[in-house]
Amino acid sequence: MGHICPVVNLKKMHCILFNIDICSYAIMSNHYHIVLRVNSTESWNEKRVLTYWSCLCKSILLCQKYLAGDALSKAELDMVYIKTDEYRKRLMSISWFMKLLNEYTTRSSNSEDEVTGHFYNLRPCKSHFVPLTRSNLILSNLEGISLQEPSIA
Repeated sequence: MGHICPVVNLKKMHCILFNIDICSYAIMSNHYHIVLRVNSTESWNEKRVLTYWSCLCKSILLCQKYLAGDALSKAELDMVYIKTDEYRKRLMSISWFMKLLNEYTTRSSNSEDEVTGHFYNLRPCKSHFVPLTRSNLILSNLEGISLQEPSIA
């Protein structure tokens, strides 16, 4: 299974762009477990948010013009700030993190296997997001993941 290294590298890249820490993960033969910690992007300025989001997805033309330093009207700047707030929330979203991670996994796996279609054989992807607020829950989940047997390619 040659998909493991791209997934690990992508997870690391996503963490930098998303401001989400990967505390622990285990890649199995047909799924993975991951424990994440979400950090705030509230202190990030508009250019940083727009630059990071643009590395992940295409932003609207006004945001691209803003990053390029083009002159914008007040109404255009207002739209840039609205989109920046939307992108800021996405950069702290586990759902967006997993959506883009799974999309990348699907595309790279399909390309490697020279197939098209849904990576998960048309089964719904089961993502379980469980907020872990107590340190004993976090530690037990980290321990459980570290005990998983990794897949051998």
